[in-house]
Amino acid sequence: MNSTPPVLVVGAGPAGLVTALTLLQNGIPVRIIDKDPNPRIGQRGPGIWPRSLELFNFLNVPEVNDLGNYLFTVRSYKSGTLESGTDSLMVPHSEPTPAIPFHTPKLMGQQLLDVILRRHLEKFSCSVEMGTELRSFEQSDEGVIAVLAKNGTFMTRRRYI
Repeated sequence: MNSTPPVLVVGAGPAGLVTALTLLQNGIPVRIIDKDPNPRIGQRGPGIWPRSLELFNFLNVPEVNDLGNYLFTVRSYKSGTLESGTDSLMVPHSEPTPAIPFHTPKLMGQQLLDVILRRHLEKFSCSVEMGTELRSFEQSDEGVIAVLAKNGTFMTRRRYI
């Protein structure tokens, strides 16, 4: 039996991690690489919209909804003064229904989201190979030959990238 995963996922940001998790949950082995030597530090794109919350729920990653923060309140001031006028939510709160279980966007930094997704990948004995860069690839009828770099350059053959 061939132990080489048929899919090479390039990039370990949220899109790559969700792709790898989705494939693994469907019985498709993956190898996931990222050119950065360490996981990203800092916050990027913190908004997670309701449709994405549905996806995380479907993937059995409830921590995203549980740990995400609601959008902040917007305060308006009376014209020409510093006197507070009204406070309102950016998105009005709505109770979930079976048809629409997630109404409200949540805020979660990419750093925390990445940690959550990596922990779920570990359940499938999958981890990100940090410091491994895709230099080039060539597709043929038999699959894809990828040129990777990590402590030197080497080639690998995969069915898909």
